[in-house]
Amino acid sequence: MGVYLTYNNLALKDGSGAQVQRIFAIYSLAKKMKIGYLHSQILEIDFNPGDGVSNHEKMMQYKEKLNESLDFLSTERIENEFRINFKLQRFRVFLNMSALHFIYYRLFFLSYKFRHKITKKNYVFVISDPYPLISKIPNSYLHVKHIMPVTDDKQSKKMFSIHLHLFRTRVSRSVQKERYTEDTWYLSILDQLSEMLKSNSIDFEIVLHTDINENAFWEIPSGSNKQTIEYWKAAGVNISGQLMATPQLDILNEFKRFRNLKIVSGIDAVEAWKLISQADIFLMGKSSFSFVGAIYNKKGIIITPEFFIPPLSLWYVVKENSNLDLGKIPNLVYNVNKKLRNL
Repeated sequence: MGVYLTYNNLALKDGSGAQVQRIFAIYSLAKKMKIGYLHSQILEIDFNPGDGVSNHEKMMQYKEKLNESLDFLSTERIENEFRINFKLQRFRVFLNMSALHFIYYRLFFLSYKFRHKITKKNYVFVISDPYPLISKIPNSYLHVKHIMPVTDDKQSKKMFSIHLHLFRTRVSRSVQKERYTEDTWYLSILDQLSEMLKSNSIDFEIVLHTDINENAFWEIPSGSNKQTIEYWKAAGVNISGQLMATPQLDILNEFKRFRNLKIVSGIDAVEAWKLISQADIFLMGKSSFSFVGAIYNKKGIIITPEFFIPPLSLWYVVKENSNLDLGKIPNLVYNVNKKLRNL
């Protein structure tokens, strides 16, 4: 190939979702630009409430598991490489147009392909932040989606499944509110979907993925990233010493009106994404964890609120408002009914 993109695994040491999304983005950009991709393993991960990883030993085991789950991306190795720490630019004015953004970088990397023919060096661009470009062309993530291995469903699927991700330990109307989605958004969609399923005599389950559990506090494991903890404190998260105040399961009481509700918490992200990959419908939260789960899901209907991560064009953006009507979302009800007919 001569020109490659790879992930800067030394720059940011945040959560699983954030790092996996960056890796997916870099892989997707490489394929979109028709250049090579070199896979860099994740070296360090932040602990997070509700991830089932509570000490250093479990983190080491989980990190190995997470890296193994990403082996499908690339096993390529090269020699005579020249590494370049590369920062993608956020262009202003006319280059904000998606097509021009893409053309600029396509020509840029093409120039290095010509340089490779002369120097015989392999140019490896090491990227920390892929979002200035991938946010302009989010459908590029389909390059990952197309090669995503299908999760083995060990148990025969007996009913239609709706999954949702409710992110609550570090978000609220006042804390990191850009990541907060009102309960009413989820509940209104679930009510309407439930009625559609019942009217078609379809058995279904609702699987709620959340970072909260029965405890009022989360004991922050030793070895947690100090910068992350300071960031949480600055955002308004209640942390005292090694304890973070967290909401309890009773805040989910409104969701318990659905008799077929299952609550999933305390499992690692890899296991959660496996479950989400089997969902017939997935209601995203405003997080990288949700976004990666949606990428893993190859056949389901993805419904997302409007937030800071641009959606893929095949997903349904349902805005938050008090008069939420799925019938007003073009093609959404039609495709749900189509899926039901194919059961």
